[in-house]
Amino acid sequence: MHLFALAYSPSAVELMAFIGCLFFLAAGINQVMKLLDRNKEKPPPAETYTTLKECSVRHEAQTVRMERTEAELHSMRAEIKAELNQMTRLDEERASGLHERINRVLEAVSELRGEMRRLNQ
Repeated sequence: MHLFALAYSPSAVELMAFIGCLFFLAAGINQVMKLLDRNKEKPPPAETYTTLKECSVRHEAQTVRMERTEAELHSMRAEIKAELNQMTRLDEERASGLHERINRVLEAVSELRGEMRRLNQ
């Protein structure tokens, strides 16, 4: 064995070629393993993709939900409009009552001014 080591000592070029061959061998094995893995565990299309029937069922369900939501929105808008009208009417009544009280106070102040002028003359 010692004699073989002395008789054959690879040059740098031979050593690099050997390492290159090992690298390409490992890369080739890696590609083959990837190819085998790719074909090994492929789920059936029914589990991966949505069928036309499922899509139609989901579309119908979504349409029903959308119509229900629109009906609720319409109802809420009507309630808000009714509440706004009631609030506006109550505000107008309060403002009218306030104006009546202010008018009575102004009448009293006018009478007092008239009395003051009459007394001062």
